[in-house]
Amino acid sequence: MILSTPHFLLIIIIAILSITMTTPFIPSRPLHDHSPLHSPIHHSPIHHSPIHHSPLHSLPTRTPPTYTMSNLGSTWRYNIPSITYRLNTLTLPFLYWYVVLLLNDLTKRNKQSDYDREGRLLLNLVHNSNSVALLKSVQALSLRSDLFDPIMNKLNANRERVKTWTTFMQSVTDDVPVTFGYEVMKSIVGEELGIGKDKVEDMFELQLEDGVRGASIGQVYKGRIKDSAMLRELLTEEQYRFWRGKTIALKVQRPNIDRSVSLDVFLITEAAYWMSESRAGDVRGIAQGFGEGLFGELDYRMESRNANEFREVYGGVKNVVVPRACEGLSTGKVCVMEW
Repeated sequence: MILSTPHFLLIIIIAILSITMTTPFIPSRPLHDHSPLHSPIHHSPIHHSPIHHSPLHSLPTRTPPTYTMSNLGSTWRYNIPSITYRLNTLTLPFLYWYVVLLLNDLTKRNKQSDYDREGRLLLNLVHNSNSVALLKSVQALSLRSDLFDPIMNKLNANRERVKTWTTFMQSVTDDVPVTFGYEVMKSIVGEELGIGKDKVEDMFELQLEDGVRGASIGQVYKGRIKDSAMLRELLTEEQYRFWRGKTIALKVQRPNIDRSVSLDVFLITEAAYWMSESRAGDVRGIAQGFGEGLFGELDYRMESRNANEFREVYGGVKNVVVPRACEGLSTGKVCVMEW
């Protein structure tokens, strides 16, 4: 046989998935199913963790996404075009990557240089997927490559090959591409801070030459807070004296990232539902916890508050530097911290 049995079975599975992705998605359970997977999460930190703003905080803060499984289901379950498009954009590129692996096996091009090209291609596919859920999953799994040992033993996989892929995946958050431009950034910051797009440059002096970095759910700009009347209005007097003229990291969330995360979490929880029918273990609980954590990261106000609480506890430890967050200039989609 040209293809090994595991390879053949995997091709069959991918083919079946490709067919089902283009057929209507019909739920086999009621829309208002109140099983644990689809009931509201009552202990999410998004709902019950208070956000402490300064007394003079006058920002028009946005309500962070409400995370309940029932809301995800009612939003996405019958949205066939979005589900089909998302599954295809996630599956087809990785099918191409798998074909590359098969061709390398067939031509016996199993050298380290080939493994490097496979790993680099896989890394590019993850970056270009625009899926925060996939990026976070790959990041976590790359740090626990030992979890793949049972699978590699069963498939008789080449350990050097998998090790090379894992090495590339460990840098998945180091070189995240920039996904939106300067004008879009100004629109987001201006709306979030309530100062308007045209006033952003009066508030921040940004180093555009080398100050832009991609992150998993946003982009980071290096800059300086200008001394202005707007700054004094948004901050307390104590905050104003501390932050004026400070070199800062301005973190801005990607546009519509909450919608993308919502769809990804819906697909993950649906997959977990079906997996739980045939597998032991709390698969649904794992998916629920992963989604809850992912949605929690979308609220930059929580990130700012947690950073300052962490600083209060560990800021005095020798050789540990904890940057301070400016809660007065941080909203659900914008975070300002010391550089």
